[in-house]
Amino acid sequence: MPSLWITSRDTIAKISSERVVIKPITNTSDLENTRTIPLIDVDLVILGSRAQFSSPLIHALMKRNIPIFLMNSIGQITGNFLPPIAPHGSTRLAQYNKSTDPKSHKTIAAAVIGAKIYNQRRTLQRIAISRGKSEKLAPLYRRFATRLEHLKTNKNSPDQILGIEGSASADFYRAWADFLPTEFPFERRSRRPPLNPVNTCISFISTLIYQEMTAAIFAASLDPALGHLHTTTNNRWSLALDLIEPFRPVIAEALTLDLFSRSILDASHFTPLDSGGIHLNHQGRKKLILHYEKRLERYFYSEHLGQRITLRQVIRNTPISYKKHLIQHSPLTPFRMN
Repeated sequence: MPSLWITSRDTIAKISSERVVIKPITNTSDLENTRTIPLIDVDLVILGSRAQFSSPLIHALMKRNIPIFLMNSIGQITGNFLPPIAPHGSTRLAQYNKSTDPKSHKTIAAAVIGAKIYNQRRTLQRIAISRGKSEKLAPLYRRFATRLEHLKTNKNSPDQILGIEGSASADFYRAWADFLPTEFPFERRSRRPPLNPVNTCISFISTLIYQEMTAAIFAASLDPALGHLHTTTNNRWSLALDLIEPFRPVIAEALTLDLFSRSILDASHFTPLDSGGIHLNHQGRKKLILHYEKRLERYFYSEHLGQRITLRQVIRNTPISYKKHLIQHSPLTPFRMN
């Protein structure tokens, strides 16, 4: 199901008869600008800093296990409300044991990075086919294949796995950047802050995926702070960062390229920050969010899973697969695109 974004200024959201009712604050009798959305159609809520939210609605969403993310005026996630977590102590204990096992770190990191590199290659292949440039990238595809073979040996140290990921990403971005319009160049990844519109879009989309994965990890009664590829440390959800790696090229980079190549976003949708960097303005975020939701809610047939599914469902299922790996010792199979 799609997300509900309440980011318009001076609106209030309430609950009424199993429906979310969104009205203008200044004129609550304005029927023309009042929207109602059945709760059954809501899977996640993003609340802007200028909108108001009633306590009964929060209770209704928590009762139905629907997370709420709080977003400020420049598109940063500032907090959340998450549904109650089931007290699965044995699951957490198995996770803590895995988090201190060097062998598990290597196995999980190699699986995650293998899926990411596979998806980087498939993303480039799809783009190159649509642009008639497949032959030009043939040597690059061979380098990706070599890296995947190296990861299968399970003889790499964590630092070597990170090195393989770094070299693959460098190759990926160089090839990917060539498909961008000339008016939106991309030289390298810049994050805090993003220094150009392309980096701004990648970072914004990555943040959305990260928040969705974090909520899914909590829903699976796991601790999102315990990482394998990303070192466990304070002030970040390292497991969420691990599990979103295979989704980055498929969602963040692929959607960013689509937004600029199809002229959905242009220079008018970006604003410089006083502190440096670039951010999406309100109109830019509206356009990006619309296409982000379409991409995550679009059904496709997964050859690897053998079923029709959406990318949002794959994200939600990823911590469940990880949980089975912890408890049942089943192979970890991160998402791979067709």
